Amino acid sequence: MRPRYLALFLVAFFLVACGRSTPAVVISSFGEFPSPDGNRVLKIEKKSASLVVGSILDSARAVVFSEEIGSDSSRWCFYWSTDGSLWAFSSDTGYLKQITPQGSARVVPKGEKLPDAMLEFLPSSLRATYTK
Repeated sequence: MRPRYLALFLVAFFLVACGRSTPAVVISSFGEFPSPDGNRVLKIEKKSASLVVGSILDSARAVVFSEEIGSDSSRWCFYWSTDGSLWAFSSDTGYLKQITPQGSARVVPKGEKLPDAMLEFLPSSLRATYTK
């Protein structure tokens, strides 16, 4: 009878686990990360004097956007939002930008709404200056 209970438990576990949505996570490591629609790739590299460089590549691997965001020794991250925008943050330079799928970037002003994952990643001293 034990195998039967184990099988029921496993089925219930997988049903519950698969029913949950995956939480949005920020990207804070080097490598390549596809956009949610799969049409672009974020390539994060460490350049020269430990600078974090984020580049967006299109489907032909052409660079659509590239910029240094700060030092790898500081708190930094990128985040793909569901609308295809890329958000980038670095604590040492105060870098906080939203990059459109077309590659134009804008500084995010204080008081603006941020994706939840980005807001949660910010140091607590900055969270109050932006909204959910």
